[in-house]
Amino acid sequence: PFQRNENPGGQKIEIWHKTHTFLAVGKGDVEDHSVLLCNLLLGFGLDAYVACGISINGPHIWVITRSKLDNKKYRITFWESLTGQRIDVDDSKIFRFYKHIHCVFSYNSFYANIQTQDNVFNTIYVFEDDCLWKAVPKDKVESLVKYNDTPFLDVVNRDNYKIEVDVEK
Repeated sequence: PFQRNENPGGQKIEIWHKTHTFLAVGKGDVEDHSVLLCNLLLGFGLDAYVACGISINGPHIWVITRSKLDNKKYRITFWESLTGQRIDVDDSKIFRFYKHIHCVFSYNSFYANIQTQDNVFNTIYVFEDDCLWKAVPKDKVESLVKYNDTPFLDVVNRDNYKIEVDVEK
């Protein structure tokens, strides 16, 4: 389920949880859901990215998949991680949901949109074109410190009788 991260005053708190934490808690914000959906789509062999931009309700995160049509053309699909709804970028209903796209990232890449028009309909989604998208160099992405997502949980053998005796003493 969706759980918005808020401080006691009701303001949104930006927390990007590790996938293990998100799954262990069993709920999370739109960022958690988008990262999980992107990972699942990557696992199914799709060219998937988490997108950061503006929706009709303000700053928003969603998932993009690209399917290659020809040499420099892609079919772009936007996936809403909280509802499972998907919409092609060429669909005229796109403006009912999404306005601008600022950057996209995946497990091994990060691209910032440097096009003069960043609205979702006019954006060209050829991330490899350095005149349209500014890429963080692959070696810089690969050099980031990677942390183990799954904590090691060792089985603890306890002598309950000994603990009980020590507590009584």
